[in-house]
Amino acid sequence: MKSIRRYFAIRFVVLFLLVLVAVSIFGYSRAAHEAEELYDAELAQSARIIMGMVEKPLDTERLNAIRDALATATRHSLVAGESEHDETIFGHHYEKKLLFQVYSPEGELLFSNLNEDISLKSPGYHWLLSPSEQRWRLFTVFDDHDSYWLQTGQLAEVREEITEEAVLKPALWQAGLMTVLVIILSGVLITRGLRPVKALSAQVAKRSPDELTPLSIEDSPAEVKPLVQALNSLLEALDDTLKRERRFTDDAAHELRTPLAGAQLHLDNALNADTAEAREASLAAARSGIARLTHLVGQLLTLARLEGKNQLPKIETVHLGQLIRALLAEMYPLAQQRNQQLALDEQQDWQVQGDRALLAVMIRNLVDNALRYSPSDCEILISLEDGQLTVDDCGPGIPAQERQACLARFHRLAGSPVDGAGLGLAIVVEIARRHGLALALDDSPQGGLRASIKKARP
Repeated sequence: MKSIRRYFAIRFVVLFLLVLVAVSIFGYSRAAHEAEELYDAELAQSARIIMGMVEKPLDTERLNAIRDALATATRHSLVAGESEHDETIFGHHYEKKLLFQVYSPEGELLFSNLNEDISLKSPGYHWLLSPSEQRWRLFTVFDDHDSYWLQTGQLAEVREEITEEAVLKPALWQAGLMTVLVIILSGVLITRGLRPVKALSAQVAKRSPDELTPLSIEDSPAEVKPLVQALNSLLEALDDTLKRERRFTDDAAHELRTPLAGAQLHLDNALNADTAEAREASLAAARSGIARLTHLVGQLLTLARLEGKNQLPKIETVHLGQLIRALLAEMYPLAQQRNQQLALDEQQDWQVQGDRALLAVMIRNLVDNALRYSPSDCEILISLEDGQLTVDDCGPGIPAQERQACLARFHRLAGSPVDGAGLGLAIVVEIARRHGLALALDDSPQGGLRASIKKARP
């Protein structure tokens, strides 16, 4: 599992270092360029100062005096160069890294402060590699008035050393210090930024398994709110699921207790019966109770599957006319056993987008209710047209004031001749709702109940 703290810290530091390197390179190049311009300006200025200080005319006596003075200065610079200190009473060891030379108009060297064989260059700036493999930066100028050449120079290593000492090393120290500070600050800031996540984790860890109330979102940062909202949605869905399971368990325990007790009582009576007729009567009653129990369990399982899903398992185009004909063929033996008739009036096919199996359960429940509550010699009429399905029976019907209540689970009409589970219409309502349909109950022209499936109003 990757660490968010490490992820952000590494990337933040790497990004900072990349920016720092880019800025440092740019800054160093600009500083080096400016230093080069300053050094070049010094060369030109030194040349002009020396030109103004050289006494004219440069006769032999004056040249010899200058050469003797330069020889003494050279010895002093050598002594200074051998010293362990940069500065001495004799001068500075950097003197031997600076050059000035005077040439005759013909290019003959008149005098120089160093014993370097530096050839005369054309006017302007030049780079030169001396015989001793040293790179020099030279500036050459010609005195038109007194007719002599003057050349000043600096060793390249002087420029590089000064740039390194004045720019590069301080920049490296600053970069190192800033990097350490950024690492420390990034760790502190990231830790503080992740406090809401840690607090959320602690809040969830303290909860008991039964505590499914929503988490507080008021103090959560904007970045954490989607996570909290997702957790709250999950907790809400989990709470609904657990409530449905508890409700299903309670309903199943309540509804199954009576038929199970009745079946057990009839079986006990059959075992203790004194006559064959009494035994047969008790077994028939037990068989009837078990049939009701089987029907009830099937309805409970169907309702549990519906409540556990918010979306249709499979969506396809279902031709209700074809589906109804298949269901009527399946249920015909049951109707014949009860001496009832199943009739289909298909005026127009109705195509519904939905789950074929669930739609079959919906229609089967409607027809099964009509068969169960209708007397013998009754014709159950199923009518189909585009946008409406109706089932008419000959049963006792449902009073208008009771129809809405009958759509709830486990609701049974008082004095009903049929011992039902009270779940059939609730299942029909739920399946219809999943398909954008609605169930309506009315009086049937046949004297019983008309159950209609229509498109739900938007």
